[in-house]
Order: sequence, then C-alpha cells, then structure tokens
Amino acid sequence: SLIIELVCDCDPTWKATNNFDTTPWIVGIIHDFGGRPGSYGDVETIARNLEEARKARAINMLVGIGTTMEAIEQHPLMQDYIYDMAWEKDLPDIHAWSIKYIQSRYKKFSESISLGWSKLLMTAYKHPTSIPGNGALSSFLTSKHFSFYDSTGTINPKTIPTYLLPDLLSAWKHYVEGYSTSEKCSTLDYDIVNITRQVLSDFSRWIYCDIRKCYKTGNVDRLGETIEQFKELIKDLDKLLSTKEEFLFGKWLSSSMKWATTPSEKRQFLWASKVLVTIWEDVALPRLNDYAHKEWGGLLGKYHYERWNYYLAELYKSAVRKEKFRYENVLRIIGEWALVWVDTEETFDEKEKWDVYENALSIYKKYLPLITRYCGTDFKPVEKDIIGTWEYYHNDKIYTLVFGDDKTLKVNTQEKTMINFGASRWKFSETQFIIQCADKAYPVEVITLRDQKTMQFHYNLFDSAVKKQILDQLASVSYTHLTLPTNREVQ
Repeated sequence: SLIIELVCDCDPTWKATNNFDTTPWIVGIIHDFGGRPGSYGDVETIARNLEEARKARAINMLVGIGTTMEAIEQHPLMQDYIYDMAWEKDLPDIHAWSIKYIQSRYKKFSESISLGWSKLLMTAYKHPTSIPGNGALSSFLTSKHFSFYDSTGTINPKTIPTYLLPDLLSAWKHYVEGYSTSEKCSTLDYDIVNITRQVLSDFSRWIYCDIRKCYKTGNVDRLGETIEQFKELIKDLDKLLSTKEEFLFGKWLSSSMKWATTPSEKRQFLWASKVLVTIWEDVALPRLNDYAHKEWGGLLGKYHYERWNYYLAELYKSAVRKEKFRYENVLRIIGEWALVWVDTEETFDEKEKWDVYENALSIYKKYLPLITRYCGTDFKPVEKDIIGTWEYYHNDKIYTLVFGDDKTLKVNTQEKTMINFGASRWKFSETQFIIQCADKAYPVEVITLRDQKTMQFHYNLFDSAVKKQILDQLASVSYTHLTLPTNREVQ
C-alpha cells in the first residue's frame, strides 16, 4: 500500500493520523483544481509543511514528494518548486530559491523584472487571508453565476482575491517596464501575458461592482457606459491571450482532434474538449459548470463574451424598463445556449497572432490610469483618516461601521450576509487598514481609502463605504428611499 497526502498545502492529515502508522506515504498537493488559470500558490505554507514532514521522517514512513495536478498547463512556479524540493537535502529560503529560479527561467533580465518577481511572491504567491483549499482564484469573467455570490446568494470566497490589486499592479508595472531591457524568451513572454491576464481579470470585478451600483441606484446612462467598458475589457484580454500558444483555445481543440481516427471520433473529441472547459456536464444548468474554466484566446472572446453580452443586455433592459431582472430565467437561457454551442464545429485560431509585448504595453497604457483611479492608489492616508462613522450599502440595507480611536470597530448588524465584525479591531499598516475579524472563516479584512471620504474593502465584501458626514451632504436621493432588487435578482 502507498498513501498519497493530497493537500499538504492547506490541510495535512498525516499529523492527525499518527503519521499513517506503518504505511508508506507521499507528501504532495493538488493545487490547481480543474486546471483553472490564476497566478496562485501558497509557497510559504507548502515549504513549512514539507519541512515539518521531513523532520518527522524518523518516526513515520514518508517516502517521497509528489503532486496530483488536475492539469499541467498552469502554475509553473508551484510545480517546479515541489519537484525541486525532492532533490534538496534542506529546504532553502523561499526568496533565495526564487531568485535562482528566475535566473534559470529567463535569459538576461533587468532589475525591474527581478523587483516584479519579488512583488509576485508577496501577492499572488502568498495566502494572507488564510482561507485554505480554494485553489486558484476563480475567474470572474468565466463565472457561472455572473456574480461574487454562489447559488445560495452568499459570497463565494473563491471569487475574492487573497491579495490587493494595487499590490499586484506594482508587479505588473515592473514586468512591463523591464521587458524592453531584458532578453526576449518564451518564458518571459508567457509570464508577462499571464500577469497582465491576472490584472485585467481581477480588475473586471471592480468594473462589475460599478455595474451593480448603477443598476441598483437607477443610473441608466452610467450603467450603459460601464457595461460597454466591461465588454471591451473582455475583448482586449482575448486579443492579448491570442499572442501565446499556451493560451490558445484553438490549439487545445486541434491537439485533441489529432487523436481521432474517424470523422465520428473527430466530432466526439471536439465536443468533449469544449465541454470539459465550459459546461462540464451535458445538461443546461450543470452543477459543475465552469469547474475547469479557462481564460484562453478564442474561448474568452467568443463563448464567455457572448454569455456576458446576453446577461448584461438583459440587465440593462430591465433597468431601462424599470422591470424586475429575471436572473434565474437569464441563467436558464444562457445554459440552453451553451448546450448548443458545444455541439457546433466553429473553428478557432491555432497559431499565435500579434506581438506579445506590443499588446501587453498597449493594455498597460490603457488600463493603468483607469485601475489607479478605481483603486485609489494615488491617495496616501494617515491613521486618523479612518476614525469616525462610515456607512456601507449592501443587500438593500445600510450598515453603520464605527472606527474608534482606540482601534475598535463596531457594526450595527451581525447578519449572515455581512462578515462578522463583532469584537473586531483595526490597525494601520503603511497605506492599508487591516481588520482582525471575529469570523473564523474570514479572519482578515483589508481596507484602503480611495480618498478621505471613500473606503474600499478588498477581500470579503469587495465593495466600498462612504464616511457619514460626507454621505449626509450628498444631493442625490437617499438610499433608504429607493426600491431595490435583492441579490437573487441582480447578483
């Protein structure tokens, strides 16, 4: 017998099972559930758990290190790290190892690329929220619910980043600005596409927050503009992904069909390849819909764009007509359309188009100012800026948050849809405010200030609050006078 420890990165079971008694076992990870895209990896926790398992080797039957990936197209850093450790007598310092890693991964690279890599280790490849076992962040652009919420209407932690977008933005800037003075190579091209993909994918959540707010407040003109901005982002990202073969949907399909020996097999393999990365099951509303979703050139620009286009068009029409948004009906129609789409024989590009850096630089110039404005990264707060009463609008209610000068936080509700801030405390760290929450499932919330009147939540709530004295001065109609849909009507 041989036992494979599947989840040493988040929930190692060897400690609770008497080291599996006398049964030989392998320490490893799954890591990439569904082979989903995303710059993700809890490197420090994996290193710590590997070290603990090795030190206990004298009293257990640990015989090796391994992985049980559900795909091998993503996360080269994590896979290289795990297998490299199998040959190391003593686990090296993560940062020292990572420098050697990029020296072997790239050819000649600039100092800016090195700084960008260090930033990646502190953001995407770190796990500050301590929500274990989620795998890579689920892409919002491929969300089966078109929302931050799951089928019960509560926030799905798999849609919430475990790092701040402004921090990832810093890594992106270093990569884009350092590319031109580095020696061109395929791995550097892959990484700059992947980082840019992650930035735009994360930023799409911010734009969608604006869409929700515009819908709920009846701002139809702004709603239309924001919807077009969201759709344009999908098209821009699809073009970028088409510059590298690793991100081409057409290459995935053609690779599968090459195994076919008859026209019938070819059609079957084409259908299966499309189903695997989309609906997963042959039903209109499958439980595992988008489980193995991909952000790939062609797939994003056609399949996922069409889904969003219909969803947002229906949302906009309901706002214009002041009618109830029939969320469940829209999902059903999209599900039925997807069943037909996977059966079509539409062709997709198999070869790279356009230049990697030219497209990455174009996106950088276009979106950097916009992301900076959304995230408020230009404002440098001081500790006293957060002290006072703030009002947060969520689920058709207004919540009052009082930040005291004694570092306490009081909230007027403990509802299920609101993170449990009871008995919470806050602290100031450089430009961020960190809340230690009482909720064990979501122990940390991070806040930044866009300015002195607007607070931005980053992890669990992913929305903003307004300082009360500013809110009271607004000339617009009070939130409490609006008739608003529930989260089940507009997610």
